[in-house]
Amino acid sequence: MKLHPLFTKSMLIVIVLGPIFWLTLTEDGRRRTDLLVLDFIQGLPPIEIHFDRLDGEASPEQFRGALPNVDWKCQDLTTQFGDSVCLAAIGGLNGNPARRIALYFDQERLQAIRADYRSPYHERLRRQLERAFGIPQPPTASKEQTPEPTLEWRLPNGILVIKENVDVRNGAPAMFWISKAWITRRGPRQADLRPNDTPEP
Repeated sequence: MKLHPLFTKSMLIVIVLGPIFWLTLTEDGRRRTDLLVLDFIQGLPPIEIHFDRLDGEASPEQFRGALPNVDWKCQDLTTQFGDSVCLAAIGGLNGNPARRIALYFDQERLQAIRADYRSPYHERLRRQLERAFGIPQPPTASKEQTPEPTLEWRLPNGILVIKENVDVRNGAPAMFWISKAWITRRGPRQADLRPNDTPEP
């Protein structure tokens, strides 16, 4: 059976333009495109971290071994979370386009993680965390330390915190994981989640 030329042309248009439409005009398409560009063109690798499985005893060497494709830059630096920090530029975190990650250690033991992600994917990250860990709890940090409303998930090994809303004028949004060990020693209200002066990787 011979197909009508108009039908054939229409099918070709759909085949050619369909993927382009999906990549540019849908949230999932834009996300995947951004991850590919960041990884293969800019050389910023995506990484996966299971925050509910993190071990507060983990050392910098263990992270370097678990994520060998990441260019970690570790240095002694006194912060609210400890005495050293490991920094890296990344392209994605758990499927969300990201910018950088900072691991905070005290005496070679992981205390906290700060991951700067890209603001267009804030709502997707929020939905992802709600699917994984349920409805967020009321924040435990003080308003002086987090003047903007935050969302908080309490895990067996610590807490995860993101801002409720993102204002691009305040720089890249960040997600924090703070270990149970640090909270036990200092208390959750002692964590300052405002923008800090952690150097760029």
